[in-house]
Amino acid sequence: MFQNFIKIALRNLFKYKTFSLVNLLGLLVGLTCFLLIGLWIRDERSYDQFHDYSGRLYRVMENIRFSDGQMMTQFSAPGPLGEAMKAEVPEVVYATTMDTWTNTVISYENQSVKEVGRYVGEDFLKMFSFPLLQGDKERALSEPNSIVVSKKLADKLFPGVNPLGKTLKVADWKEHMITGVIEDLPGNTVFEFEFLLPLNDFLERNAWARDWNANGLVTWVMLDEGADITAVNYKIKDFLKERSEQDQTELFLQPLTDVYLRTDFENGTYAGGGRIEQVQLFGLIALLLLLIACINFMNLSTARAAIRAKEVGVKKVIGAGRRWLTIQFLGEAVLMCVLAALVALIALDLLLPWFNQFTGKEMTFPFGEINTWLLFGSIVLTTGILAGSYPAFVLSSFRPIAVLKRKTSNVAKGALLRKGLVVAQFTIAVFLIGSMLVIQQQMDFLKNENLGYDKELLLYVTMNPQIQTKYNDFKSKLASLPGVRSVAASHSQLTGFYNSTSELQWEGKAPQDNRQFVYETVTPDFLTTIGASLVEGRDFSDQHPSDTSNYIINESAAQAMGLQPPFIGQPLKMWNNQGQIVGVVEDFHFRSLKTTIEPLVMTMSSPFVWTAYVRVDGQQIPETLRQMENICKDYSPVYPFEYMFADEAYQRLYENEQVVSRLSSIFAFLAILVSCLGLFGLATFMAERRHKEICIRKVLGATAGSVVGLLSKDFLKLVAIALVVASPLAYYFMEQWLQDFAYRIDMPWWVFALAGGLAIGIAFLTVGLQSVKAALANPAESLRSE
Repeated sequence: MFQNFIKIALRNLFKYKTFSLVNLLGLLVGLTCFLLIGLWIRDERSYDQFHDYSGRLYRVMENIRFSDGQMMTQFSAPGPLGEAMKAEVPEVVYATTMDTWTNTVISYENQSVKEVGRYVGEDFLKMFSFPLLQGDKERALSEPNSIVVSKKLADKLFPGVNPLGKTLKVADWKEHMITGVIEDLPGNTVFEFEFLLPLNDFLERNAWARDWNANGLVTWVMLDEGADITAVNYKIKDFLKERSEQDQTELFLQPLTDVYLRTDFENGTYAGGGRIEQVQLFGLIALLLLLIACINFMNLSTARAAIRAKEVGVKKVIGAGRRWLTIQFLGEAVLMCVLAALVALIALDLLLPWFNQFTGKEMTFPFGEINTWLLFGSIVLTTGILAGSYPAFVLSSFRPIAVLKRKTSNVAKGALLRKGLVVAQFTIAVFLIGSMLVIQQQMDFLKNENLGYDKELLLYVTMNPQIQTKYNDFKSKLASLPGVRSVAASHSQLTGFYNSTSELQWEGKAPQDNRQFVYETVTPDFLTTIGASLVEGRDFSDQHPSDTSNYIINESAAQAMGLQPPFIGQPLKMWNNQGQIVGVVEDFHFRSLKTTIEPLVMTMSSPFVWTAYVRVDGQQIPETLRQMENICKDYSPVYPFEYMFADEAYQRLYENEQVVSRLSSIFAFLAILVSCLGLFGLATFMAERRHKEICIRKVLGATAGSVVGLLSKDFLKLVAIALVVASPLAYYFMEQWLQDFAYRIDMPWWVFALAGGLAIGIAFLTVGLQSVKAALANPAESLRSE
């Protein structure tokens, strides 16, 4: 019997070639997109799931409550926190503290490479499953002056040689002996490093990191198996209040597996944003695309109901039961899905390298995992059953006498169902097109928004320790170059001012006011070089030696302090540095436009700057860069010359959003393509069904235009209804997406009009092609046999 099912299914497949091809293409596109998005979602959700104790690992977070009622959540914490929690919280088995970033030169004899490293506590390798290829994880980081390197770094410096016991020089600080070689990190982890150093070495050089009142490090803990996270959070809530002056700071634990996906906190709790929203968004898109393909199949099945109804009637007359017919129709649909799935796997193999490059990932299809095939098989089977549900359960229910006498009402009901499915299909397509247009509008807004400084022809140059200690001389040499207009520097890069303090004193400050101010160390001519505008006062200058004690604030800081103009000369104190305000700068963006501009206080102190800003004139930029590289090499031959244009650095803030924008454009196009495939099949079928009617109309004087209108108007009405349904849905979901941005577009009404216009235009073109073909046919050819 099974062989008979296959024969009948294949016979119908080849008998109705146009419908089979339309269904196959629709299912192929739907399944291929589903697989690509599914692999992307799998990769996104796999971050740090590979650790043996992933369910017991947590990052310690801080909720800081301000006097104005606002709350800030951060992962920066005091250096002693980890060891104290390990000693005093029974549920904490291991704890490790790590610095936030170390990017420096590693040297061995005459070889030097610049790599990212971390200072970590000795429990780090016991907590996280980064396998040691060589060395003992219990002792690798317990000895002073030890270093653990990645396999990649070891192969660079010691090709074919055992690296254990070799001595490396880290920057210009001290020598470290290799005590372990770690496996290269996988791509799906939030950690990034090529070497690990003992935290004690960091504490020796940074006394502030041992202070309970100074944040700046990150603490991770591993809880005992079966520990109640709610109870632990209650225990550690006031841990800092009892040991420091941070009496408005509360602690809580964030699961390691949430760190990558869930990053947005509001008023001390997770607010639902972050990359998890994009995972959910594209999961929805994958399902919608597959649903559109299924709707295509069901639409064509309803359209062919009248033809297949006769087949059902004849088969029932000769003894076929409903169960047998249901299995036959489901079998045909599943067979079509299986064929589409096989082609989809080939398409996936061809498209995956491009998709990896597009998304910046290294995904592969796990062919060797049985669970993958079980899941894939269930998806194909479910899709087949969904797509074949109408012919299986409706057509098989036809009564043979009514069918053969053409008295069944199911065909008419099928026409109503078909219209509903077309509306659903184009609702999805218009929803995706409208959403895509809104995302593109927001990305254009981010690209063109006035940042409060001039990012064009502005260079960021990373200064290493050898340049940093001779900054003034370095600045003079750069400024003397013909293509350089001005030079300045700051501690952090302009797109990442994150240091903050509440230790700011001004006249009239309330004793309980603990609001946070972002602070940044800059050099003279900083505002001039970045192109920011002053509201009042001046930039820092070498002509004013007292500027080492003075301050420049932004408009938001002046407002937060409640200062009244004139601002210049008003006293200001930060920590033990008493000075006065010498300038107020217009608010400029120093972070992503997802956040509002915060109060900013700038101080002048050359020894603590690491990023140089070079304003070039735009003429002969390659030559200017070559000259700058030569100057940098004169100071430090070991360090590479690293630079980036400010506009490029700004765009990197939105790499994730740009990927979302491009992917949404592609999938919106595919949605409308698959929808139009269905319309094409329906239009073809309707033209065939009404072919003689069209010929008679033409004989009676109907024009080609009236025939095209006759065949097109019903479809266009359905698309118009889809526009009405989809617009409010797209508006709502895009309004939620835009909530992530502090600076955003106003939702333009024309976006949804354009989305609807595109859908209607493409639908008219699709249906019109078949309508024109039918309208231009010679009626004599069709009516000759009548």
